[in-house]
Amino acid sequence: MGRVYFVLLATICICVSCNVERRQFDVQKYMERADFLMEENPDSAYSIMLDIDTVAISGIKPLHMQYILSKANAQNRTDRLVMALDEFMPALDYFREEGNVDEKMLACYLAGRICVMKQES
Repeated sequence: MGRVYFVLLATICICVSCNVERRQFDVQKYMERADFLMEENPDSAYSIMLDIDTVAISGIKPLHMQYILSKANAQNRTDRLVMALDEFMPALDYFREEGNVDEKMLACYLAGRICVMKQES
């Protein structure tokens, strides 16, 4: 009897684990597609960013920070910068520490744009 419960519990854990990994993979695919469209079609990239399930990536810091950076970039390119600076600050801090040169530069630029846009409105 105990063996049946163990097998059942193990099966449920594997299914849940696979489902979580699949959702994270889907989010990564959406973000790659949005980054690909960012230059030519920022409206489409922004629309894709809005469709991403942020609950699936909330526990994965690098992916969540990349989402925040990409979303702010899409908002900036469409002149809809509605993100608050306190919402963007965790990504800025993360990319200052962990990012490559391009990510650091983009994060600092977007933080400046958020400040300027908030002062103008």
